[in-house]
Amino acid sequence: MCHKPAVLIAVVLASAFVGGAVAALVFTPNVADAQSNVVRGERFELVDASGTVLATLGTERNGAPGLTLFGKDGKPSIRLAVNPVSGGNIFMLDNEERARVNLLVTPEGQPFLHFLDAEERGRASFGLSVEGDPKLYICDKEGTPRATLRVAPDGTPGLDYADAAPPVQPSNDPNEAP
Repeated sequence: MCHKPAVLIAVVLASAFVGGAVAALVFTPNVADAQSNVVRGERFELVDASGTVLATLGTERNGAPGLTLFGKDGKPSIRLAVNPVSGGNIFMLDNEERARVNLLVTPEGQPFLHFLDAEERGRASFGLSVEGDPKLYICDKEGTPRATLRVAPDGTPGLDYADAAPPVQPSNDPNEAP
């Protein structure tokens, strides 16, 4: 009888040691994963202490990544998006969540800043041509450029105007009145 409690204690201690060793192997994170600090997922939300969403990071409707920052009122305020055609875009939104300012770099590397009306049509744009020359576009309510201010590569300023109606092309038909 004296030997049985000692055997029981030895079995319990051995079991605890083996169980602890197995648990350490199973539940210890991979050192490489712990050091990489990588978090993966399809959508992330940054919230404040009360649970209000401050920002989202996820996939846009076009399948590209996007980041949205929210204002104090909980409405989207700034949206960063990747457009497969035009490249990266930063949009500043109004209280109705309409884009009013758009900053982008074209696939050709041209930076542009667009000011948009309430219907999200471009009304004024400033950017650089492919050659790096500055241009300012002033557009009508349809978004069609009507005036362009530019500086040519040689430093010469230019101002171009465009009528609302397309220019009339002269006819080559001699029977047609001019």
